[in-house]
Parts: sequence; structure tokens; C-alpha cells
Amino acid sequence: MQCASRKMGAALAGWRTEIVATDLSLAVLEKSKAGIFSQFEVQRGPADPVAGEVFLRKTGELWQLNADIRAMVQHRQLNLLQDFSHLGTFDVIFCRNVLNLFRSGNQGRHLRAVLPKCSRRTVVLALGAA
Repeated sequence: MQCASRKMGAALAGWRTEIVATDLSLAVLEKSKAGIFSQFEVQRGPADPVAGEVFLRKTGELWQLNADIRAMVQHRQLNLLQDFSHLGTFDVIFCRNVLNLFRSGNQGRHLRAVLPKCSRRTVVLALGAA
């Protein structure tokens, strides 16, 4: 199997791609580092069949994120309610299972704290449920 970076090479040519995965839970970060997912977790992701071929390989009943993609990810313990300006700015932010952690009525205030961490260029903020 070709490595994912070669398959994505043309699309990412000239880009500096960094992925920062954050969570407050060290257990969640360890699971993320392993990059191993159940069929249920995989089917909740993008439906694009190429994504499975490019990003994942099946190992028994589980799926593992390809090593070249795992190597691109920096894992950091982070509380979104605290300052994280030391991480720099971002072009894309994916927040999954975050809004339900904030008290009802405070979600807008917390999101306004996250948005300044985005870059001045085109930004995507994707919010998702657990």
C-alpha cells in the first residue's frame, strides 16, 4: 500500500500540514496516539471510501490510522477554558464532544474564546456531537 502522504501529495503540495490533537483526558490522548478505532467509530467518520484506503488499515476487527498520518499528529493535554495561545493559530478547528461539556448557556462564551486562536485567513470551525 502506498503511504497516505504520497496519495495526498498533489493535493497537499506547498502546504505545511500540522495536526494538533487535544483533550483534557490523558486516557483519551493515549487512545488517540494509538490510532486504533472500532468499526462503529470508523463508520461515524467521512463516508468517502477513499478515506479508508488512504488513512486506515483493518487489523482484525479494528481499524488503525496509517503510521505516516499518526506521525503528523502532536498530542497535547489541554483545557479549552484556559489560555492556549502558545499553540499558535489554526486554519481549521474540529471540536467534537466539546459543547456538551460546557454548561448550558455558556457555549457561546467559550466558543468566542476559541475563535481568536484561528488564523486571519479562511477558517473552518466544525462542531460535532459525541
